[in-house]
Amino acid sequence: MSQTVSMSEPSPAPTDPAIFRTRTMPESWWNDWWAIGGRRNSHHADRPSSEYVHPEAHKIGIIGEAFFGWMVGQEAATDVNAIAGDDGTDFPNLDVKTADYLPRPWLKVRADKVAKAPSGRLYALVAVNARTRQVRYCGYVTRENLLTLKPTQIRLRSDRSSDRTGLQRSENLGPSSYVIENEFSLTRTLPPGFTLNPKFLTGP
Repeated sequence: MSQTVSMSEPSPAPTDPAIFRTRTMPESWWNDWWAIGGRRNSHHADRPSSEYVHPEAHKIGIIGEAFFGWMVGQEAATDVNAIAGDDGTDFPNLDVKTADYLPRPWLKVRADKVAKAPSGRLYALVAVNARTRQVRYCGYVTRENLLTLKPTQIRLRSDRSSDRTGLQRSENLGPSSYVIENEFSLTRTLPPGFTLNPKFLTGP
């Protein structure tokens, strides 16, 4: 299933490796964003989509969005309806994908959404461990690079207690998606168009 992405565009400028350090976020920061995600969970509880089979999908997702926003000095959306912007992104031309497993996160993007996205769309991966409040930025990939991969179907977890091996035990197949299992196959810099928040390097 794993495929290495071949980057055809010029390599971006080097980035301080400290941006890839796993951070343990302050409890107050975590609880504030987790609560916003909980309100989104409740608001979209009847959404008929296997994309949200994870009972804490919006909580996990908004932690990734908030962390990325802090890293680049931009605020993540807090509205309960703000699953993504009007153009399907969390930040200008960029969709944050949050994986809820460390230390080996996967980037997964639905193939139908990639097909509809404009040229140059960016997808950033943030990994989260909800039990320890640990978060890490992993890198990004472009729409064009995803299109070089073969979409696959991931078996979705049927309950929150399953670990990642539960993906293979469930009979519930998720939507066809592009999957990158190795975070080092991503572009390991800040995405184009974003600058580093200086406070990020001195934060938790």
